[in-house]
Amino acid sequence: MTAEPKTKPGFYGWVNVAILFFIYFSAFGGVFYSFSVIFPAMIKDLGWSRADASIAHTSCIFMMGLLTPVLAVLIKKIGMKKTIILGLSVSSIALVLLSTVTNNIYMWFVLWGLLIPIGFAFAGYIPIMTMIMMWFSVKRATVLGIVLTSSAISGFLAQPGFAWLMGKYESWQIAWAVCAGFTILALIASFFLVGSPSDVGQHPDGISPEEAAEAAKNTSGQTMTYRSPVDWPLKNVFKNPVIWFITIMNIGHIQGLMLVTSHGIMHFTDQGFSTMQAASVLSIIILSAGAARFPVGWLADRIEPQKIAFCAMFLMFFGLIGIWKAPSLGLCTAAGVVYGFCYGAVLVLGPLLSGNYFGPEAFPKISGVLGPPLTVFTAVVPVFAGFIVEKFGNYNIAFATVSAIILVGTICILFASPPKPDFIEETVAEV
Repeated sequence: MTAEPKTKPGFYGWVNVAILFFIYFSAFGGVFYSFSVIFPAMIKDLGWSRADASIAHTSCIFMMGLLTPVLAVLIKKIGMKKTIILGLSVSSIALVLLSTVTNNIYMWFVLWGLLIPIGFAFAGYIPIMTMIMMWFSVKRATVLGIVLTSSAISGFLAQPGFAWLMGKYESWQIAWAVCAGFTILALIASFFLVGSPSDVGQHPDGISPEEAAEAAKNTSGQTMTYRSPVDWPLKNVFKNPVIWFITIMNIGHIQGLMLVTSHGIMHFTDQGFSTMQAASVLSIIILSAGAARFPVGWLADRIEPQKIAFCAMFLMFFGLIGIWKAPSLGLCTAAGVVYGFCYGAVLVLGPLLSGNYFGPEAFPKISGVLGPPLTVFTAVVPVFAGFIVEKFGNYNIAFATVSAIILVGTICILFASPPKPDFIEETVAEV
């Protein structure tokens, strides 16, 4: 067995990992997941209706999807580092204003619905993932898992932490102020990022191209799970029903998260739980989602991801039912663990299925086409749930609807077997 080439001392990629971990921890996970516990306190204090105020969160999710093409252009023109700095600057300003002068719903719409998504998009998943891919090849999945876990950790800490802080000081503004402080620290840290190894005369993984080529030559190309032998053209991807099965699964997967993160705290308190208990359940869900990423990724290299995704979606359905109907805190927490772990599993498996089935070069193109419609389907959930609770006094219809969509997604992924690139044979036949 040939030894894997070693990373040379002084490799700056690991410094980048530490900085990106802190950025994703502070400016994405720490802010996005804090919304669930700060939002109820805001609408209670300011006298807003849940439905009206939820429009800003719907706008936030929707804008993140719409900004994806702008983000791609920006990364190409000014680079990843400057894009991240720009995003963190906008987030810092918006959070400072949220913590100091926000006193009407229109300002809330502008700050959370329009400015915050700029920060989430420009300093979030896509630029961070791109920077990791530039710096790492051999250890890419491992490093990506490390950085993405940071948002789950901050979400786990933010829920009870902010519930306690707001209770102690009787102020929701202080929670946004803490978010602003951490985001400003992330902004300062971002100035120490290096966009590409070539910027400092290094190579991905700290390994020279010659060493990387030698390692690849002496490593078996066999895998235990399916990989497409070609990168599919988009026209062939969308002619194949498998991509639509995966898409429906992704819709149910993300809609569940939107419902739980935007209205979970209010649903739990409506059921008689205290704010601290409700925040603790949500933090357990987020932590469980983070805990799933490493083991599921490891398992998906050994067992076909479709099979794991079916099991995860099936259990996610029952987990959401448990969150909705659990009569006690203990059962609700147990359901939250199941739901959170399964959500985290599908978070890894969804993009993995598309990449494995249709090729790595086809994956970003597929994401670009499906991103806007997926955003529409998921962004409507917060305002839909707000409308339901205002009209009927509970979230039953909202939970039932999303649960049904998850169940449909579960059935769909059962039929999402690896597709065969028949278009190759058709092309050869034509020639």
